Amino acid sequence: MINAEPDISNSVGSDIKEEEIVRTIKSKPMPADRRGHFARLIDQGLRGLSATDILRTAFVVQLDRVEEMRKLEREQGVLVPRGYREVKALVSIAVSIAKIDVKVAPFRRKKLRELDEADKG
Repeated sequence: MINAEPDISNSVGSDIKEEEIVRTIKSKPMPADRRGHFARLIDQGLRGLSATDILRTAFVVQLDRVEEMRKLEREQGVLVPRGYREVKALVSIAVSIAKIDVKVAPFRRKKLRELDEADKG
């Protein structure tokens, strides 16, 4: 049987580690010139990502989770408690991707027509 209760000992330990990391970061602030450098690197990285790219990555990760959950259900012969939430999250990501694709489709068609006309002309 699958234990549906969260393991409190792990979450408490991770909270302590997070607090320690925050204290360390605050005790050793980054020089202003370095902060600007890292901010520029992050901005450059984010400019290269689109919402669709991020959602597609999230979809793949969530799909792996659902597949693992279904494998566990088959092995155990019992449904995972609250497993529907994983499937619901997967569907929500897929719907978000579809909404973006529907909004972007007219622009893609226009661009394809322009490219076809350029090739013919």
